[in-house]
Amino acid sequence: MMMKKKRMLAWLLVLVLSVLVPLPGMAGEVLAESTPTPPHLTVSGTIGQSTMALSWTPLPPSGWYSEWEVSFTADMTDTSLCGQVSSPMNTMGIDFADSSHPRDMTNKTVYIGVKYGDSGSVNVYSAWSNLYKVKLDKDKNIESLEPYSASPPTPSPTPPPTPSPTPKNCPDSPNGEHEWERKVKDAPTCTKSGTSIEVCSICGQEKPGSEETIAALEHQWERKVKVKPTDTKAGKSIEVCSVCGQEKPGSEKRINPLTSKNKETYPKTGESSGHYQWLALILLSAGGLIFFINKKRVSMQRD
Repeated sequence: MMMKKKRMLAWLLVLVLSVLVPLPGMAGEVLAESTPTPPHLTVSGTIGQSTMALSWTPLPPSGWYSEWEVSFTADMTDTSLCGQVSSPMNTMGIDFADSSHPRDMTNKTVYIGVKYGDSGSVNVYSAWSNLYKVKLDKDKNIESLEPYSASPPTPSPTPPPTPSPTPKNCPDSPNGEHEWERKVKDAPTCTKSGTSIEVCSICGQEKPGSEETIAALEHQWERKVKVKPTDTKAGKSIEVCSVCGQEKPGSEKRINPLTSKNKETYPKTGESSGHYQWLALILLSAGGLIFFINKKRVSMQRD
């Protein structure tokens, strides 16, 4: 019997605890109503004074609180003052000349509005109330006070940028495209390579990445007389490049002095060996031919 009573007491204790202990996430929560209609704001102030009074209706609904704001922009994003007023209060006084304000409002135009905030959720608000526009002078006194709008203007979306016309690769070309042709940029020499590149025949622009190497030229050697020999002194010959004029190192050769024997084989200045002999032979042949023709003519006349 005692065991049965203890078991019943245990179940009763569990039941009581389940009622008293809140479920996770329920502690401290305030269930607000659906997003309320923004309050209606009334502002009063005297020109030439730095103070003004705010009042709004209705009071915030259950689970919501009131929050007033002073902004340097009409979209209520560049804020200066922020004040939370707990229910059931719905009035507020502002002194623009108060030195405790975080930002200076001298000669500034500000916008004033009120909204409701959700007590149970962070950063959940109603829309703003109607706004008032206040212009302040150099002493932070009210210079003008007027209703601004029923609610802050919705920022207009930034229009997409106008697409720029497709740039032409070659502005001077009828079809906008380069006309490439390969040209020598650095001419090669006998010892150094050169480069060629593609160039637009219309605008003269060089095509990036189109450079190519031109192999170096080879020397074209030919032997020439460097020092002419005389009857008593030897001369010199050497191999010279016909392209660049460079003398080939180690290619010098001796030319023996002129003698009766090698005079016939070594050309004189402006002459080649054997030219006079051929000329004499031609003249002798021509003279013999003329003599033969004349002799035959005389013989025919006698007959």
